[in-house]
Amino acid sequence: MTSQEPSATQNRFDLEAEQWDTLPGMREMSEKAFLAIKAAVPLKSSMKCLEFGCGTGLVSFQIEPYVNTILGIDFSDNMVKVYNRKARESKVEDRVHAVPLILSNTDQLNGRKFDLIFSHLTYHHVEDFHQISKLLYEYLETDGYLVVTDFEKFEDSELFHPKAKHSTVEHHGILRAELLSALGEAGFKEVQVNVPFTVVRKVEGPKGEVEFPFVCGVGKKP
Repeated sequence: MTSQEPSATQNRFDLEAEQWDTLPGMREMSEKAFLAIKAAVPLKSSMKCLEFGCGTGLVSFQIEPYVNTILGIDFSDNMVKVYNRKARESKVEDRVHAVPLILSNTDQLNGRKFDLIFSHLTYHHVEDFHQISKLLYEYLETDGYLVVTDFEKFEDSELFHPKAKHSTVEHHGILRAELLSALGEAGFKEVQVNVPFTVVRKVEGPKGEVEFPFVCGVGKKP
């Protein structure tokens, strides 16, 4: 971690870590994200992977059987603790583990490079995801992939989070065009952005529930 004081967002996720996997929709969204990643990238048993914003590992532990290693990074210490406990319980801690880290430059992971970087429901918490896309690009091997899944910005997307959590959110959804631009500007080739799935969530207010489309952006490092 950096020496900065924990933000409201960090504190929120530290408090929610133990219950995270049981929160409404978390498993469904993670399962659908995993299927989108699996459809977008040819997963191989030799792959070294990084999950950016790994949380408790809901996506990591679905990808784990298909790849060689996974390193998770997250700014929440408690999320990382839950992730590593699950790795030990699953007896995969020699291949899958997480560290608490705020990624801000290209020399924080001891020179490690990855064949696949994936990120689910994290970009909407990143103030400048154009810049973070450029940073993640530098952590990829040649021919490596970045895959980003997050909910799409549309007229009702502010309802994805209750108002009490809005202070911990940078973007109320990600526009397809913005994600396409971010990946292209970072240097990725063969960039594709689509909407592979939707999730119905209960929301505050008179609507009661809303169907949220999810974007999936994929880029390959030449």
